[in-house]
Amino acid sequence: MSQSLPAVLLDTDILSAVMRQHPVALARARAYLAVHQRLTFSIITRYEIRRGLHRRAQRRNCPPLIGSVASVPFCRAATISADLYQRGVLIGDADILIAATGLEHGLLVVINNKSHYQRIAGIQLENWLVELAVLSNTAFQPARCALLALPDWRRVGVMTDLSNPYSRNDRLNADR
Repeated sequence: MSQSLPAVLLDTDILSAVMRQHPVALARARAYLAVHQRLTFSIITRYEIRRGLHRRAQRRNCPPLIGSVASVPFCRAATISADLYQRGVLIGDADILIAATGLEHGLLVVINNKSHYQRIAGIQLENWLVELAVLSNTAFQPARCALLALPDWRRVGVMTDLSNPYSRNDRLNADR
């Protein structure tokens, strides 16, 4: 697998699709995990996934979420929100916080709702629910991906605070 796959931040729609084993999202996650140690998503996405599972009384089906994490840049999010408000194209707070996290940490943001995120200046987006004809000439072979095991949920990362060395690789599922 080529090291050319950029590091990404998964939006809630995409992480949910991977957890539900959506075939295209799952194949993309497998290809990504062949290059990178773990999937990465914001603490906002972690909350939205948990909220959805609790509302559906599926708390016990929530996989343990562990990993290295990075803080949500609230000042950057507030700046993005103010810009969108002034332009009359405001989007939801969760999307703004996820976008700010991706921008702050230089991550490509993997989304399904491009119409919201494309309003944010400087953001790089990708949709893992859209099948690509070619990820790279040789790197992505769907037949090979089908033989890979399901994602190891111990490799799922939650972004919180990279500046705190004690927060890395901590089990973030204590409320389970």
